[in-house]
Amino acid sequence: MNTQTKTKTIDTEVLFQKIANTWYVFAEVDGEFLFRALPQGVDPKTTQFDFMQVVADQEKKAEKNFEMVA
Repeated sequence: MNTQTKTKTIDTEVLFQKIANTWYVFAEVDGEFLFRALPQGVDPKTTQFDFMQVVADQEKKAEKNFEMVA
């Protein structure tokens, strides 16, 4: 299994929206609309973070949850 991952840097504007007690981030990348809930405790006004790290963390959680169900 190949564990190397190719990445590229994309500069794009993002929108942060708080719905109830959860912050969400929205962006358009390569014509696709992306959105993710930020991890609990992350406030975009006071926390610096990398959007792609948030996405990667969410994907890992989803994969782990899927493996538990399967």
